[in-house]
Amino acid sequence: MRVLLLFLMTILLQNHKGSDAADSLRSTQKKNQWFIDGVDKLNKLLSQKPNHNPAKNVILFVGDGCDINTNTAARILKGQQNGKKGEEGYLSYEEFP
Repeated sequence: MRVLLLFLMTILLQNHKGSDAADSLRSTQKKNQWFIDGVDKLNKLLSQKPNHNPAKNVILFVGDGCDINTNTAARILKGQQNGKKGEEGYLSYEEFP
């Protein structure tokens, strides 16, 4: 009986500590600009009306040498040319649906 009681108390205390950690994480995320931008982007995408029409044309991008480093550098350059830090910007083809 004591073992069962000890086991239940351990589980309850662990759940309580986990909720404090989760609350701390949520409050930290609310202040994080990257998290805020991600939530805004997600809400924007979820609010779009789905397009169920069949495709009429296909546009093929051939990005020879467009690896993640090149895309990041291009994104930063574009942002800095617009007077920002650069990391928060997107390239034109990244905004396609």
